[in-house]
Formats: sequence, structure tokens, C-alpha cells
Amino acid sequence: VSTQSTWGTQNARLLRVAEEKDRDVAQLTSERLKHQHALGLVKEERAGWLHTWQEGDRLRRRREEWINTLQGTVELLQAQEARLQEENRRLSVVVIDQEKELSTNKIRLEELEVRTLALKESKDILQTKADALILQVGLESDDRRKAIEEAQLTQQRLTKAKEKLKRLEELRTDPSARPVLELQKEVLALRNVVNCNICSTRRKTCIITKCYHIFCTECVEDNLRDRKRKCPQCNVKFSEADVKPVFLVER
Repeated sequence: VSTQSTWGTQNARLLRVAEEKDRDVAQLTSERLKHQHALGLVKEERAGWLHTWQEGDRLRRRREEWINTLQGTVELLQAQEARLQEENRRLSVVVIDQEKELSTNKIRLEELEVRTLALKESKDILQTKADALILQVGLESDDRRKAIEEAQLTQQRLTKAKEKLKRLEELRTDPSARPVLELQKEVLALRNVVNCNICSTRRKTCIITKCYHIFCTECVEDNLRDRKRKCPQCNVKFSEADVKPVFLVER
């Protein structure tokens, strides 16, 4: 009985110890599970922080790339701005030079226009005087002599006018001298005054006193030789006695 009692006591103690061990194991298991859960949370948080860091690093690299791209764009724009400023300065100089040249050409053009008008008026006056002198060629010898002297004086003036027109003709190579083209017409008109109306090459040297038309001697002689004996300009009949010399010679 004493032995059974002892075994029973030991079994009870062992059972308590076993129960305590079980409680300890259960507690340790629970603690381990808690630690594992906490470790999992820590790992998840660490993974989240790692992902956040990686995303931040990627964004940092992209920002650096953007900064480098923007710096390259800024440098390119600065270079373009410098080129545009240089081109603007060059164009400003060109515009100033062109304005000066335009002002000079305008002044020269105004001077040429004034000279053209003066020569045109002088030509009209000389033409009027020449026509008047031609009409007076058939007068008496004294009047004819005076008319010839006046015609010679008029011829001298015509020669001077031709020299002025010749100088103006030399200006036609100048692109700013547009009135020169008009002066060429005036030169042709002056040549028609002193050149024969038939051949247009020789000077007028004789007059038909019946109608007071003037031609070169060669053309009138050809007319008489062909027995036409009519004025080539108005068809008025004339004879050899009606042909008189005119001394409009170039000096």
C-alpha cells in the first residue's frame, strides 16, 4: 500500500510536470507563432520599404535624366538665341546700309529728274527756235544771213545739249538712274530735229523754199534725179531753183 501510494504521488507529480511542460510548450508555440507573424510583418514592411526605395531611386534616375535633357535643351536654345542675335545685328547693319544707299539713290534720282526736265525744256525752246529759223531761210539775203547766224548759234546750243544728253546716256548703266531711259527718247527726238527725215542718217543741209521742209542734199538730189520733183514730206511740187542750202552743221 505504501508503494502504491508513492507511485501515485509520483505519477501525480509527473502529470503536473507534464501538464506544466505542455503549458510551456503551448506558450512557447504561441510565442513562436507570434514571433513568426511579427517577423512576417517585418519582412513585408521591409519589402515595402525596399520597393519604395527602389521606386525612389528609379524616380531619382529619371529626374537626373530629365535634368540632363533640360540642360541640353537650354544649351541648344542659348546657342540658337546667340545665333539669332548675331543674325539680327547683321541684318540691322544691312538695313542701315540699304537705307543709306536708298537715300543716296533717291537724291541722285531727283537730281536726274530735275536735269531731265531742264533739258526737255531747253530742247523744246531750241526746237521752236530752229523751226522759226527754218521758216526764215527763204527771206532776203540780209535776213537769210542773220537767220543763218542765228541757226548756227542754235546749232551750237543743240550741240551742247547733245553733249549733256550724251553724259546722261552714260548713266544708264546705273540701276538707280531710271530717268535715263526717258532721256534716250529725248536724244532720239533731238536727232530727228537735225537728221534728214528720208535717210535718218545724214544731217539736214538744204531746204525746199516752196514748203520749207529740210532734208539732206543727197536725198533731194536723188529726188531730182529720179524726176519726182515733189517734196517727200508734203508732195508739194518744186524745181531745182527752189532748193537752197542750210548751214546747220555740227561744230
